[in-house]
Amino acid sequence: MDEDGNPCREFEKMKWEQDLKDAQSFVDKISNAFHICNDITARCKQNPSLDIVVLKNRELRPLIEEICADARRIYADITTKKDEEPKGNALKVKSSNWLYCKQ
Repeated sequence: MDEDGNPCREFEKMKWEQDLKDAQSFVDKISNAFHICNDITARCKQNPSLDIVVLKNRELRPLIEEICADARRIYADITTKKDEEPKGNALKVKSSNWLYCKQ
């Protein structure tokens, strides 16, 4: 808990909400890449004259590069924080206090 007893401020300091948003965005990008890959494959099955390599390089490669850049950023963030002590006692916050945060 924070010095003033407010568990919400402790969660904000630890940036858990932002971490969750970043993780969801990362997963969404990966999911989107699979959808695009499946779409490219389906289009190439319907029209054999399409070049799957060209389509993947044009439509999929930028997404994969973005995902890799995000992964490197997230990994760097994780490795720089791994040696730090957790701030406060946020993991021991009772669920009833979490309800207070949502109000």
